[in-house]
Amino acid sequence: MSYEIDATHSSVDFKIRHLGISWVRGSFTDFAGTIEVDSENVKKSSIEVVIQATSVDTRSEGRDKHLRTADFFNVEAFPTITFKSTGLRKRKDGTYTVAGNLTMLGKSRKITAILTDAGEADGMKGEKRRGGELAELVINRSDFGMGNMVGPIGDDVHIFLSFEAVKK
Repeated sequence: MSYEIDATHSSVDFKIRHLGISWVRGSFTDFAGTIEVDSENVKKSSIEVVIQATSVDTRSEGRDKHLRTADFFNVEAFPTITFKSTGLRKRKDGTYTVAGNLTMLGKSRKITAILTDAGEADGMKGEKRRGGELAELVINRSDFGMGNMVGPIGDDVHIFLSFEAVKK
């Protein structure tokens, strides 16, 4: 079963430590993706997401402009961040482990995330069936070559995904 991520009802959020005393939160507002679900064999299911790096939004125009430079996301050279799953595995607690490749700044790294199936529902106005997925993971930004200002700005980036996807 194929689903297309509905970005209007989904989010790609993150938080990172600042000076070791607070969290800076942000999101990416422009992204798209597909979720393929094989209910007979979950290992055949897949997730692909493409994020437009230029859409980074931390509610600070000056900081967002700096994040788009070569110091961080280098959006002129690397306009997208992509994730493509390589495997899903159901866990004893009913959640899933999703393994895949995250590509950012031209570097691909294997990552894993914990995914929670949030269920399904009909659209509010009778539209096609929708499914919900929630995922959390932590990456080290320096693993992708984003090592500028590690120290004052944390290396661990906590990522939170909430996807509502429409059945194709």
